Amino acid sequence: MNAGVRVPTGVWLTWGGQFENPERARMRLAVVVSACFALIVVLLYSAVGSWRAVEVIFIGVLLALIGGIAVLWLRGLRLSISAAVCFILLSGVAVLNGLVMAGSIAGLAKRLPWKQTVREGALQRLRPVLMTALISSLRFVPMALATGQSRFFFLFTP
Repeated sequence: MNAGVRVPTGVWLTWGGQFENPERARMRLAVVVSACFALIVVLLYSAVGSWRAVEVIFIGVLLALIGGIAVLWLRGLRLSISAAVCFILLSGVAVLNGLVMAGSIAGLAKRLPWKQTVREGALQRLRPVLMTALISSLRFVPMALATGQSRFFFLFTP
C-alpha cells in the first residue's frame, strides 16, 4: 500500500487518529480490568476472611461473565470498550450478590446442617439478590441495544 511513498531520512509513518484511540483504550482497559479483578479478590478476602468463600463468590463472577459473553454472541456483537466496561459493572453486581448469599449462609451454618444451610440461605436471600441483579442489569440495556458508535468511548482518551 505504501510502496510508492518516498519518505525522507529520519521521518517515519505511524497510524493515528481514529485508529490509535481504540488501541490506546484497549491497552488501558486491559490494565484496569486486571487491577479490578485483583482488587475484588483482595476486598473479598478482607470481607469474608476465607479463601474458600472468596472462591465460591468469584465463581459467581465467572458465571456472570460467561453469561455476558453468551449474550454478546447471541446478539452477534464483538467485545467493545463499552461491553468491557459493562463486564466490570457486571462483576461488581455478581460480587455484591455473592456477598449477600455468603453472609446469609454463614449466619445459618452455625445452627443447621450444611445442605439445609445452603437451601435456607438461598431461599431467604433469593428475592433481594434477584431484585439487585435486575435493577443493575437494566442499566446495561441501552448499551446492549446500541448499534452505532458510542460517545462513551471518549472517556478513555487523554
